[in-house]
Amino acid sequence: EDTASVSLNVVKALIDDGDLTSTIDVNRGESTWHLNGKMHASDKDIDVKLFAGGGQKLELPLIEKRFKLKINADTVTSRLTKVDQENDETRIYSYWGAKNLLINHQGISVKDIIIPNGSIDANIFIGSNYISLDSSSVIQLKKVKANPYIKYTLNPVKIYEMKVNTEWLNAQDIFDSFPVGMFESLEGMKVAGKLKYALNFYMNSKDVDNLKFDSRLDKDDFRIIHYGRADLGKLNKTFVYTPYERGKPMPPHTIGPENPDFVPLNQISPDMRNAIMTAEDPSFYRHSGFVEESIRKSIVTDFKEKRFVRGGSTISMQLVKNAFLSRNKTLSRKIEEILIVWLIENTRLMSKNRMLEVYFNIIEWGRGIYGIGEASRFYFGKRPSNLTLGESIYLASIVPSPKNGLYAFEADGTLRRRLHGYFNLIGRIMASKGFVAPDSSAYGFYTVRLREGLRRQIAPVDTAMADSLLNEENSDNAPVNQEGQLNFFQRLFGKKDSTAKEEKIDSAEIKKQREKEAKAEQKRKEKERRKELRERGLF
Repeated sequence: EDTASVSLNVVKALIDDGDLTSTIDVNRGESTWHLNGKMHASDKDIDVKLFAGGGQKLELPLIEKRFKLKINADTVTSRLTKVDQENDETRIYSYWGAKNLLINHQGISVKDIIIPNGSIDANIFIGSNYISLDSSSVIQLKKVKANPYIKYTLNPVKIYEMKVNTEWLNAQDIFDSFPVGMFESLEGMKVAGKLKYALNFYMNSKDVDNLKFDSRLDKDDFRIIHYGRADLGKLNKTFVYTPYERGKPMPPHTIGPENPDFVPLNQISPDMRNAIMTAEDPSFYRHSGFVEESIRKSIVTDFKEKRFVRGGSTISMQLVKNAFLSRNKTLSRKIEEILIVWLIENTRLMSKNRMLEVYFNIIEWGRGIYGIGEASRFYFGKRPSNLTLGESIYLASIVPSPKNGLYAFEADGTLRRRLHGYFNLIGRIMASKGFVAPDSSAYGFYTVRLREGLRRQIAPVDTAMADSLLNEENSDNAPVNQEGQLNFFQRLFGKKDSTAKEEKIDSAEIKKQREKEAKAEQKRKEKERRKELRERGLF
């Protein structure tokens, strides 16, 4: 709550020849903190350790109450070694360390994250319009060290800069340094070789479209010796996949020839394969798991919208998310997804063809519909090898929001007009790549017919409502807590509370306006998609 507060009462404070001893009462007896160390104010030299008494954790109740962000530790150590002034810049050289630091927030991880031993030599430079963490600073987690650089410029425009660099590091040391509970699927993994990481990020808030982003993890003789909790090699053989709906497990699916609905890649029509790659990941066979430009554009869009709108996921990332990870939309899960994709792509654990084959057989295509075998039979009553161009483009169109796939159809089984532009867009790109012949009749749009037995299940739906449902995608929005309060990340980005229920208005005028807005939004998305593909040289 915004009214949350914390009461700190210094019960005792003693400085004897530079030796500091202090006892602090927190929230009128809720806990007791002890501060011991050395302090020489004249030399600006402070070296102290903060811990709680009675075997309790050192906690920050104010942060937990206000932001639902739980942080505690056994001890926190701080050292101020030097403060000086150079021109108009104040430089503060300090050290911060924590033992068994625990972090818990629903936007970070569904479980507690514990850092057994972490520290930072923080050299903070403050100017008239900026504050920065200098690149001479050092972050250390166990044996791993990295040099971060962070700068926030306040005016005349807000500028965000971040760099992280490491030397060549022992790969096993890196995996051993991962916080406990953060990457469960990688726990216990044994690796060999060396790794080196570099990140460069720059964003001017008044020129977000020219954001700079470069992230590289280089390897030297890197190899996996033993998998962790997740068997990353399982994708090369028959395995059982259990999908989840609203956190509950659904009936398991066998991904392999033992399942009659499993479809080998060479038995999926070329139009279907090309439509999916055109819509979801045009450079699938060329990239190593990531498309940096897509990630950059995702950051730009998310910053503008002040929420997680665009994911920038490749087929490799979607496959890993489905095969190994939960559906929890958290920061730790996203980083874990990136790490697993890097491992699979950079150690050649599986071929691109096998990845695409498993992808087709594992992703959702409708409510309770998993795999292209079930999807082609459910919608069109045929095998994947017989899918037409129009049917293929339709199936590709519902991948971002599969549960709303049936809203694309009229009651007579024809497609709604709003998909016409999408068919032309995907079809023209496919034609430009030589996948299909140029077509002036919307690349099969008019020939698509929903299976007759399924048409009876489609009740007449208002056009604007159907278009709205079709526009819905599985977003990575940061959640609002059960009380309807904004969470930590929404506060951080300044997102307004949109949880209040709005009065429903049902009138012809509003209905007409919704139809107009839906059409305008569709045109905007098509224009944005064309621009993105032109920038990639794909259209």
